[in-house]
Amino acid sequence: MWSQSNPVPPWEWRDRTSGPGETSAEDRDCSDFDTQPEAQRFFKRHQPGDPHNLDGDGDGEACESLPGG
Repeated sequence: MWSQSNPVPPWEWRDRTSGPGETSAEDRDCSDFDTQPEAQRFFKRHQPGDPHNLDGDGDGEACESLPGG
């Protein structure tokens, strides 16, 4: 796989092929989640960084305004 000239990293391949579930590569916003713990699980699965911009203040907690946060 890594000998290819432009390999797709496994995490990108999984996101691209997983469909419309929690690991979908589609951009997600806080409004896509019902609770903060649900958003937090998604946020942690898509580390490093915050590609979906769910942690507005950069403290490691996603969508703090949602219920349960």
